Amino acid sequence: MRPVLSCVLAIGVASTPALAGRIIVHHDEWPLSTTGFQQAPTMTQYAQNVAAFFTGGGPGRFLVRTNNFGLDNSDVRNAMTGAGHQWIVSSTAPFTLANFLTYDAVFLAGTPVNTQVLIDYVNAGGNVYIAGGTGLINEPDVFNPFLNTFGLSYGPNYNGIGGEFSIGVPHPLFVGVQSMYHNNGNTVTDLVPGDSRQSVILTKDGKGLIGVYVSNSCIGDINTDGVVDDTDFTIFAAAYNILDCADPAMPPTCPSDLNNDGFVDDSDFSIFAAAYNELVCP
Repeated sequence: MRPVLSCVLAIGVASTPALAGRIIVHHDEWPLSTTGFQQAPTMTQYAQNVAAFFTGGGPGRFLVRTNNFGLDNSDVRNAMTGAGHQWIVSSTAPFTLANFLTYDAVFLAGTPVNTQVLIDYVNAGGNVYIAGGTGLINEPDVFNPFLNTFGLSYGPNYNGIGGEFSIGVPHPLFVGVQSMYHNNGNTVTDLVPGDSRQSVILTKDGKGLIGVYVSNSCIGDINTDGVVDDTDFTIFAAAYNILDCADPAMPPTCPSDLNNDGFVDDSDFSIFAAAYNELVCP
């Protein structure tokens, strides 16, 4: 029997960290569509969690630079504006860094992009939401030059994942969200599993459905929200009890294996404990 985690973690108090650039990438466009709201009744909460993930909880000004049904509909608009956010839909808004910097986040689906503008925007602290699987463009060709820069990627083929599925994953995006509707998209992959800044946070049948990038994430920040806290400890403890990264019960990419040796054990716990005591990622 493996030893039980016995080290007591000192809990510190710190102010909310300043948000740096973040990315949310969905394999398909259906979750925030009207159908998505109809099939999964807690999607209003998810939409508002997305907003909070990008703004830190304050009111946001969001540019929806597409007329795709997954983002241009009354359900997501009402969810956002009802929480005090501006939801500005314009598929012809200037695709420039200067324009994007007047918004807290830019939402994209099914439209061509300027890769360098998006890279510069995230590096300047901007936030980007991308929905794939639209059938209107070749998502890997259009978005991967941007996503690859931040350790994420779209797969070349549609994954066939569809239906309403329960969440059951501890991440700020999923607080209060019971389920989500999907309907076929491009699998999301974490290209550099050892890099704590990006991760695939939702999977089905081994295929990535949602990935995130948080530029101020750090080692031990397993759920990539910019802090190493009790939520990360819960995830770590579950992985510690599984031990072997090759075990099918282990989450994809084994994010709790902090020293990348194929196991989640006492060596990883020592690393995690040090990060936990720092709390806020640098």
